[in-house]
Amino acid sequence: MGPLSNANEKYFKDKQPFWNLNIAHSTYDEVWQSRASRSGTLTVGTGAFAPIKPEVWNFEVSGLQIVPSWLGYRMKKHRGKQSSPLDHIHATAWTASFTTEFLRLLWIVEATLLDYPKQQALLEAVVGGPVFRDRELAPVPDDMREAPAASGTGGEQKET
Repeated sequence: MGPLSNANEKYFKDKQPFWNLNIAHSTYDEVWQSRASRSGTLTVGTGAFAPIKPEVWNFEVSGLQIVPSWLGYRMKKHRGKQSSPLDHIHATAWTASFTTEFLRLLWIVEATLLDYPKQQALLEAVVGGPVFRDRELAPVPDDMREAPAASGTGGEQKET
């Protein structure tokens, strides 16, 4: 048969849509991200992770989708911020340690989501509870209203 790229021409003859999709999108690109978020199954190479709940896939911290971001940094065609020459060093294959890390990430996100109802109840109790009014707090002395002056190396404040 030769290289895998010959398989379609010799055997599949464009009759295997999933094969064609893999050939056209051999890296973790938008096509696979979209499929993973809809189907609940993430395919990486010849392996698959499932089920991945949509709320786990879409979980964000400060606008960053954790799961797609984690994957993007570990793919052959690296995605994400490029801030140094070290960003051009990346994995060339999916490793067993990636599988372990990824499963741990999914478990942590799932556990975090399970705690959200308790977190919401706590937030509501805090916000709905007694609060201090500004007039109940001690006054701030004028000399404490300015930022401390920059210092040399020890972090101590300069006397003025």
